[in-house]
Amino acid sequence: IALLVFALKIYLSLPKSYQRWKRLDLSTDFILYVLFLSNFIGIVFCRSMHYQFYSWYFHSLQFLLWYSGFNIVLQILWFVILE
Repeated sequence: IALLVFALKIYLSLPKSYQRWKRLDLSTDFILYVLFLSNFIGIVFCRSMHYQFYSWYFHSLQFLLWYSGFNIVLQILWFVILE
């Protein structure tokens, strides 16, 4: 359900002209954001986790914190608290 809500949020945030099966010029930052945030949502709601998912999550966490736009002190603090 969380991934469905996330997908709807991304879809509805696009301009109306892009929602009708037109070709999108997506930036690499946006594509990474969608992939990494989907993985993060999966990790938050998982019951058990394989180490490969955790290793991908660990390396994507820095990007998610950078993309969030928080202050650098908050980003470092959040990273230290999570790990």
